Amino acid sequence: MEQQVQQMIATKNANGGGNDDADSVEEQLGLDCPVCLEPYARGKSILQCKNGHLICSGCHAKLTYKDCPVCRIKYEARPIRNLFAEKMVEMLPQSCRFKNRGCREVCPTQEGYDRHVKVCYHRTVPCPGNLFCAGVIPFSSVMEHTLAAHSKQFFAINDINGLLSYEVSSPPDSRTCSG
Repeated sequence: MEQQVQQMIATKNANGGGNDDADSVEEQLGLDCPVCLEPYARGKSILQCKNGHLICSGCHAKLTYKDCPVCRIKYEARPIRNLFAEKMVEMLPQSCRFKNRGCREVCPTQEGYDRHVKVCYHRTVPCPGNLFCAGVIPFSSVMEHTLAAHSKQFFAINDINGLLSYEVSSPPDSRTCSG
């Protein structure tokens, strides 16, 4: 299994970070919750029915009827955690949480993932006009947003080691920012 995961990562990186068939290692291995269709999250409980079908703890808590969404068998009164699945998720490389905004980074460790999301080009940041704008936008769109929503203002935007700083050179107009 570990060799299969390493081969998928090597292929993903060789292809520029991904392909159109699957966006993450978790998706390629089929480690997605059958209810929310999201990859199982690190550090969260993964539960199972008597037949071994997995579900994330968040979806299990939201089920109206405590039946397995795959086989319809009743869940136990006390949910059964699948510790093996939780360990597997912890061992897998993790796709960036901003992948839906275009990031194709895959981090092999939690430490690398934590470092990456702080400086990811696709992370969300407050609008440079945050004194008079409540918008939260992808960092990759800061310039377009600033020009579109605040055309009468000039912002100098600096990104040094993931820390943004803005300088406003003209007074803000009274328009509001839609984000």
